[in-house]
Amino acid sequence: MKISYISVFHDNTGYSHAAQNNVLGLDAVGIDVVCRSVSLNNANIPPKERILKLEEKNLSGVTHVIQHYLPHMFIWKSGVKNIGIFHTETSSIRPIGWQYHCNLMDAIIVSCEENLKTLKNSGVTKPVFFAPIPLDEKFYQSTPDYFDFGPYNNHYKFYAIGDWSARKNYESLIKEYFLRYTKNDKVVLILKTYVGGQTAEKSREIILAEINKIKMNMRMHTVNVYPPIILITDQVTENQMLALHQQCDCFITVEKGAACCLPMVDAFAVGNSVIAPNKGGQTNYFNTNSNRIKLLSTELENCYGMGNAYPGLYTSKETWYNPKIELPEKIESTKEKDPSRFDYINNFGTKNVGKVWENILRNI
Repeated sequence: MKISYISVFHDNTGYSHAAQNNVLGLDAVGIDVVCRSVSLNNANIPPKERILKLEEKNLSGVTHVIQHYLPHMFIWKSGVKNIGIFHTETSSIRPIGWQYHCNLMDAIIVSCEENLKTLKNSGVTKPVFFAPIPLDEKFYQSTPDYFDFGPYNNHYKFYAIGDWSARKNYESLIKEYFLRYTKNDKVVLILKTYVGGQTAEKSREIILAEINKIKMNMRMHTVNVYPPIILITDQVTENQMLALHQQCDCFITVEKGAACCLPMVDAFAVGNSVIAPNKGGQTNYFNTNSNRIKLLSTELENCYGMGNAYPGLYTSKETWYNPKIELPEKIESTKEKDPSRFDYINNFGTKNVGKVWENILRNI
């Protein structure tokens, strides 16, 4: 078996990071993998070194072609097994017609059980398999950099990572944060975010304006009484990202629908607490009975606010799960990270999850 894995390896998006980890899992169990890159943006950020090496290999003898991007890009190729991979955040793919593209493939692999149900209920007739995205063990073994948060270095640090969009739901998170705490509480919210298509400086300007607008519209008290928010809009290295996880206390994802929030998985893997919706892929990536997990109740609502998305995607004919955000009243920072994180990294590491992928591919 020889795999040609085609994806957006250089795009520095959730898709590119998921694709890289999937390839590392296949590679870890001895599967012959060749990487080929396409792009959906202008980022051109070099992927992991192993991916670059696998991009140099030739395509001779390929038996399986994996296409990991949006389904309207899927192409059936003769003489090989065709596998499509994508991630969806809404309750149906019928409105955009992606079921027809999925049915061109020999099989589809998704990263959570929620997506598996969605595809089967959306008219996908080809086999659909669930395989987790593996963790890259080397990421957690690297030497982190250090973030200087100034007067907030010793504060309890909530943090979130992702683009600034209606689906990521940061406006609702900030409202709850402002309602729950004041500047007299030893707490800070750190947002590693950006506005799609904008520079780091312009992203910062736009997001600060949105935060100030929230403060003015909440009209609770003067703006200098709200608890602090730190924005990180620059690109960061892997070592800086690891530092962010290790220096913070509680990761928050309140996005509306998620196939898998990889920064959340990384946060849990370094031993942090996590606040996440009770619907979506995140429940496939940890033990929901863990005392480090707080799951938020959710309800289905019509999609709204994604004006810059791909045409036909996230229309109000679709629905996604919207979490009811609740932050803890009492916060307590711990110096020691949960030691069970090592078992978690091993269980979801490249070799263990790579075996799951290998079994699926050999049965397609």
